[in-house]
Amino acid sequence: VHLTDPTNPVGDFTIYAGTGEPTWWPGYAGVGVLKSTDSGATWTTTGVLPAPGNVGFSNILIDPSTVTNNPATTTVYAAGNPAGLYRSTDGGATWTLLRSGSIQNVVFDPAVAGGLYIAEASAGLFRYDPGTNSWSAFNAGLVSFPQLILIAIGKTAPNTMYAKLDQTVYRYDTATSTWVSVGTHGGTTYGYWNNVLEVDPQDSNIVIAGGISLERTYDGGTTWQGVGGLHADQHAAAFDSTNHLTIYAGNDGGVDRQVVG
Repeated sequence: VHLTDPTNPVGDFTIYAGTGEPTWWPGYAGVGVLKSTDSGATWTTTGVLPAPGNVGFSNILIDPSTVTNNPATTTVYAAGNPAGLYRSTDGGATWTLLRSGSIQNVVFDPAVAGGLYIAEASAGLFRYDPGTNSWSAFNAGLVSFPQLILIAIGKTAPNTMYAKLDQTVYRYDTATSTWVSVGTHGGTTYGYWNNVLEVDPQDSNIVIAGGISLERTYDGGTTWQGVGGLHADQHAAAFDSTNHLTIYAGNDGGVDRQVVG
């Protein structure tokens, strides 16, 4: 994850990198969260991580409302395993445990400043209320919880929410306040290794879901198409900022790009 000094958008990036795999096998351990203030030329360790914290990180979020020309005031969230979700309000100098557990990913609540949704291995989905500093389960309609759980939210209205529990993808029905299955997509995850879920930032009906393979829907999960030509075992996916129909996929074979339109 990276951010720039808003007063100097062509200058050096500040980058935070969570090291170590958030998987159960082979699960190569990391050395905590690293930080670079010169676009990756040099790196330093941050805070007190990893001991007794995470040895693997699933993702890092930066609160955009805290990004200024003073990186020391930036709020950063680092999710992973086995310890959980950490928050830093001073650009990574110090960290506070916000929720324990093996956190597979964390996303911002687009409707609540400082609000979060997380996916916790073998436990389900949870919502963080910054007003009360408390967590509540967000699992209506879900029955069992595997190790691999993801949640993703569209960045544009209506901010549709999706979840992926192992191979099954769910869409959140706001009318009934319930998760509804839209089928199994992306093939096997092996239960511990490869899992991907991303929502197009411009169109909440476009979603990528992956396991051993990658699939995409353009209609909110009603129909799906396979993304061909990829190496097996998908671990990451992203939409191109200049053409949202172009996607990138990170897998056991490296990085692939598919250009559409």
